[in-house]
Amino acid sequence: MATQTVSDSLPLRVAKQISSHPFAPVSSAEIKETAAHIKAQWPTNTNLHFKTITLFEPAKAEAVPFLEAEAAGHSLPHIDRRVFVTYYLRRTNQFHEAVVNLTQQVVEYNVRLGANMHAPGDGDEIFEIERVCLEDPGVQAEIAKLQLPEGSKIVIDPWIYGADGVEDDERMWQTFMYMRDPAHADDPDSNHYAIPLSISPVVDSSKMEVIRIDHMPTGKDNTIKETQPWKPKAGNEYISDFLELRTDLKPLNVVQPEGTSFNVSQQGTSHVIDWQKWSFRVGFNLREGM
Repeated sequence: MATQTVSDSLPLRVAKQISSHPFAPVSSAEIKETAAHIKAQWPTNTNLHFKTITLFEPAKAEAVPFLEAEAAGHSLPHIDRRVFVTYYLRRTNQFHEAVVNLTQQVVEYNVRLGANMHAPGDGDEIFEIERVCLEDPGVQAEIAKLQLPEGSKIVIDPWIYGADGVEDDERMWQTFMYMRDPAHADDPDSNHYAIPLSISPVVDSSKMEVIRIDHMPTGKDNTIKETQPWKPKAGNEYISDFLELRTDLKPLNVVQPEGTSFNVSQQGTSHVIDWQKWSFRVGFNLREGM
């Protein structure tokens, strides 16, 4: 992995006392503090696009003595609180990663990653890419060829591009287009995946523009065709408002009259679960979907 040092660490400051458990997720205050450290590495008004600000978990050599002392009720060894960061210079493909030591108030490293290293997408990008696709003249021309019913609603599903090493150094997105069932076009919960469209724009998110339009097979095999007028087909809904539900099922009740056998208590940004002879800590980050 090729790296390039961006800048030196911040001037050393007095160590900060942090009482968080070493495995507790970062708090909102820690996220803001971490972002401030990274911004201070760059000239004023540099526009950064943060992708990840999450706990940099301690090494096993530090963690095991801490957990053993915690379980035995002994005094706890000190572990610095570190945060892992990934970010872009906005509207570029310059992807960086860094580690900020909040205890020592320093940036331990801050580097630009090499070619073909890209971050996952986020919600803001997904909405912007959908807008870019629908406003693109080439995409609009392809949609016109479909001759869709009046009032049709198109939904775009952007996916970060899987690099295959062929002209894919830039950060690209493959987008897939669907249509809501015309009978339920105004319902945001309508199952648009039941009506896929063959048009698939590819977007360069550094420039936020459509760079080409692929065509996908939508039939029984992998045959690709030019855009043809859409042939009406029935949708396939899942929400109860559009389904005839069964009425022959008997009730299923799951009850615990004396309550649960476990207890959940919040400690800072994590929770401790006590169950039988077990006691374990639960905390979420972006990998677990939080």
